[in-house]
Order: sequence, then C-alpha cells, then structure tokens
Amino acid sequence: MNKIGVDLSNWNNMSDIKKAKDSGLDFVIIKAGSGVTPLDGKFNAIYEECKKYKMPVGAYWYLYSKTVTGALNEVKNLLNNIKGKEFEYPIWLDFEDPSQAGLSRKIKTEIAIAFMDKLEEEGFYTGLYTMGSWFSKEFDYSYKYKGRSLKEFDKWVAHWTYSTNKKSPYVDSNTGIWQYSNKGEFAGIGKAGNGLDMNLAFKDYPNIIKKNKLNGFKENSFNQKEIPNIYNMTGVFKIVKPIKWTKELKKSWNIVMEYFNSSEKTQYLVVASGEYDFKGTNPIIIVDENLNGHTKRREITKYLVRNEKEANILKSGQKNWNKLKQV
Repeated sequence: MNKIGVDLSNWNNMSDIKKAKDSGLDFVIIKAGSGVTPLDGKFNAIYEECKKYKMPVGAYWYLYSKTVTGALNEVKNLLNNIKGKEFEYPIWLDFEDPSQAGLSRKIKTEIAIAFMDKLEEEGFYTGLYTMGSWFSKEFDYSYKYKGRSLKEFDKWVAHWTYSTNKKSPYVDSNTGIWQYSNKGEFAGIGKAGNGLDMNLAFKDYPNIIKKNKLNGFKENSFNQKEIPNIYNMTGVFKIVKPIKWTKELKKSWNIVMEYFNSSEKTQYLVVASGEYDFKGTNPIIIVDENLNGHTKRREITKYLVRNEKEANILKSGQKNWNKLKQV
C-alpha cells in the first residue's frame, strides 16, 4: 500500500508532527544540509519531534559540488549529521542545482554514483532525487562508474501533476518515491512559502531498512562493532546506554552497555556484573574479577561481546570461553 509523506527543511514553518500523524501522514523526509549550509537549521529539531511521535523519517542532502572530489567532501558533512540517528526511509542525494546544469551527463553520473556509493559503504539505504526531466536528460543510466550504474539506486522523482490521480511519465519501476506536488497541504505541517511538497512512496522502506539493519538500525538498535575475539579490558567508565534487553539497575546486577574506547576510537558492546556506586551523577561500575563468584574486586572488568547471544551467556554466569567462541 502506498504511503503519503512530506519533505521539510528550514524553509517550512513550524509543524505539529503529532497532529499530522493523527491525520494520516505516513513519513517525513528532512533536509539534513547542503554544500552551502552544512547543517539545515531545523534538521535536528524536526528529527527529534518525529522520533517523539514515532513518525518514520528519511533525510536528503542538497548537493552543490561539480566534481567527484567535492561531492565526497559534502557527503562527509552529511554522514556527520546523520551519525547516531535512525532513519526508516532512505538518505537521498538531491542533485538539481541550476549551477550544475552545464556539466556533462557523464560527470553528473559519476558525481551521483560516488556520493551514493559512499553512503552505501557506511550502511545507508540511498537514492537519487531530481526533476523528472533531469532523470531522462541529465544522467546516463547506461554508463558505469567504478563498476556501478545509476540503475542500482532508487529514484525519488519530482514531477508535479498536483494529484496522485494524474500519472507522471517519469515514474517507473525504479521509482521509490514520487513527489507529485509542491503546492500541497496537510494538517499540522507548516508550508514553505505558499506550498508544501507532497510525496507518494511505493516501497515499504521501513520494513526493508530495518530487516537489513541499515540507516542506523543495527542489532540492538545501536552501532556495535563486530570484534573477532572475546577479551577483557580494565578501567572506569559510565553507563552510556543500557540496551533494551537488560533488566532494571539493581544493587547486584548484570548489564550490557556501550563502551567507547577512545584510544581505538571504537564502540563496543560491554557486559559487566557486580555492584554500582556513584561518582557525581554518573554510575561507576565496581565488579568482580570475573563472573564466576571470585571475590577479588576491580573498579571494572569489561567483557566485550559481539552479540546478544554472547552477552546472555556471560550474564548467566557461564564463563565458558569455548562456548563463546562457538557462537
């Protein structure tokens, strides 16, 4: 079943996301920034409001670059903006600026592929947004750049017929979303000037993205790093984000946390067992030397694990490294 959505940016007046959702809006695509404005003024606020009311979101980046090198620099800013967030809809490349019109089809195609390929490399579902006429005249869908073609990416087609009943000739089987109007209205959603961009999604993006653990939807809903071996580390750290499958903090407990190793610049899953104390407002973990009842204390032993199954083995007190290696 097709879904109705809007795209919003700093140009839109304030929106009441709850009212919009209650009125039947299915998704919001938010401008993350551009080559001129690295962070859109309302990106974070709209994102937080959507998450508050469980409104599915996507994001887009308005590109200004005219070279592959420039595009790759822009995508770094985009990645910085979306880091640590979850998106049920794709992260789109908006490629339509009049200053780019004079570029050859080959150069435009190379820029688009390079930008989107980098997003895919970082674990994001991506696609290309532009006008219907640009899809047919300004890009070369038969050309391959670094072994890839634009046929591999979804299209978000802007062609305003102002009604979903009036079909667009630019919408094809590769089209994931069709922007059918720039003069729409929707309860609760602020307009940009005299209109509002209205969109029709043909794919079940939330299901596709979550199923494939893309767009920030990693195992246990945060970015964990796969590590090849289980090993111990010592030190003091605070609880960053207990994961949903841990129980409420108790005086004697087992818990799984995120741990950021600053020297390795790596995020890990951590499971610890013991007691907690407080240093200021941050809980500090005081744990046993290991998980099998020994009384020697350390001001933390962290057991790094790769997944929930390994964590549950450790949490149950079964310090069986051979069993862990088989998981």
